[in-house]
Amino acid sequence: MRSTSRQGRLVSRIAAACVVAVGIASVWFVIAVWLESLVTGVVSPHKNLYETVTVAYDGTPVINTYSDFLLAGRRTLDGESRPLGTDEWVNSGSLPAPYRPPGILETPLPWNQWPGRITGETDGKQTPTAWYLVRDNVKTGGVYLAGFDGRTQQCVGYIGRDGFLTSKPTEHAEFRVPKTTLQDGFQTVSEGRLRPFQLVPNQQILEDLSAYWTIFLLETDRVCSIDLRQRTVRTNARVQNAVAMTSTDITKATYEQLPVDDSKFEPLNAAEQEIAKKLTDSLAKSDRDTAKRYGLQLVRESDRLVVKDFYVHKWKEFVLPEALRDRGFTAYLVGSDAMLLWVYGRFDENWSGGPLSHLMWINSHGQVRREQELRLTGDVGPSLKSIARHSSVWVPMPIVWVVGFFGGAPAFLLQSNLLQDFASAFHYTAENTWLPLVLVLIVGIVCAGIAIRTQQKYRRPNTLGWAVFVLLFGPAGLLAYSIEQRRTKLESCALCGEVVPRDRDVCAACNREFTSPERVGTEIFA
Repeated sequence: MRSTSRQGRLVSRIAAACVVAVGIASVWFVIAVWLESLVTGVVSPHKNLYETVTVAYDGTPVINTYSDFLLAGRRTLDGESRPLGTDEWVNSGSLPAPYRPPGILETPLPWNQWPGRITGETDGKQTPTAWYLVRDNVKTGGVYLAGFDGRTQQCVGYIGRDGFLTSKPTEHAEFRVPKTTLQDGFQTVSEGRLRPFQLVPNQQILEDLSAYWTIFLLETDRVCSIDLRQRTVRTNARVQNAVAMTSTDITKATYEQLPVDDSKFEPLNAAEQEIAKKLTDSLAKSDRDTAKRYGLQLVRESDRLVVKDFYVHKWKEFVLPEALRDRGFTAYLVGSDAMLLWVYGRFDENWSGGPLSHLMWINSHGQVRREQELRLTGDVGPSLKSIARHSSVWVPMPIVWVVGFFGGAPAFLLQSNLLQDFASAFHYTAENTWLPLVLVLIVGIVCAGIAIRTQQKYRRPNTLGWAVFVLLFGPAGLLAYSIEQRRTKLESCALCGEVVPRDRDVCAACNREFTSPERVGTEIFA
């Protein structure tokens, strides 16, 4: 019975020491991070310097250098300086890699992070109706539109795959869009004007043109147009295994060379024919305006890129090289049979000054005509090796390191799809964190040795339990152990002279009962 009581007392004391150790470690973490930030800011103040790629009208890639978000310079791939004042650039959007579910557990997408699960547009009326595209929580490939009156803020209905509905669409009636991650957001909509909060844009007030209240939405098997005023859905073009869609610009010269293929599209209605006529008239207005940009839709399928103009029925396909079918990139159409791809680096593809990416020129058959490595200046975030090195100072607790080394870090790499299997994730973790782990374990062993010596010196019980506790929690555990053991009073034994704990009836050194203290004459007896 006494043994059970002692064991329970030990567990409660170690549990209390765990709470104290976690508190000490938390305070240490805050102080260590603050001091490091302070020293870093004084020694090497951070300057936001980064570079991006743009493409000129003539197809020349240009590197833009920004300092604290201000354009500081432009240069070609050969290092030749370019003027800052010109604005003759071909615009294009990013195309993410095909969606892959998280490596371990698929979690719901949050509402409160942009681009997240909601975006929208208005129908541009004097009393507008705001239409929101909503991504389904469970099946992120499902999307529907919900409309709200701008005056009463009441729901006016929904738009699903087959048109207007008075109630929320069922799963079968939702738009079957390609799945995307939270970061990729609504890469299924080609209009960059979509936004999370609805106001009537200026162009909707100044010009009565259906393009301003029409949304082009990509589904896995088609591109459809949604007329927010008429609340109708029409199929524009058929696609296969679609991944994402964006808008892109090309010059007039390139636009005129693109072939027309009516078989890829559905017939235009009256409003669409009016837009097509305006576009054709604009194209023929001036032969001298060779640099004028024309906007097209750029659809990424699983194995190819499709450039198309829905109104004039232009259609051009580019086969993707096999090595790029799981990569994200930005695509620029720089000729009738020439596509320039800015291929982003993977998570571990960096150089000492920033991200490592590639420029690739391909033709419509997927043949790589030219390729060039691109070393851009920019912040790529700390590497796992750097995080481990800093964490050995911020959190010198062996228990945290062991859990992170054998489980946490590999699980994160798998969940984020950065690596494909546990063996490669563990190998990557071990390769980058083994040295800080060894140092933290050595510190823990030293702390445990100090605790053992203290236990032996004062002949305290439960040495193994306390040694394991200090080993797991490191310096914070040693300090918590010292605080906890201060509850035990230490005095010299009158019989043997050894300093021993007085939390028992007999001396821990000579195993004899403690003698009663001599009376001094001031005692009070009841």
